[in-house]
Amino acid sequence: MTISYMKAKYTRREDRIISLNLILGALLLLDLYDNGAEN
Repeated sequence: MTISYMKAKYTRREDRIISLNLILGALLLLDLYDNGAEN
């Protein structure tokens, strides 16, 4: 395993974490918006 391979794999995992955070954030905002609309 080369360093560049490890670096690419790490970066890909980091991108996945960032996208997951964005999705979770969007779901949280939608949930808050729905709760606000009900009240």
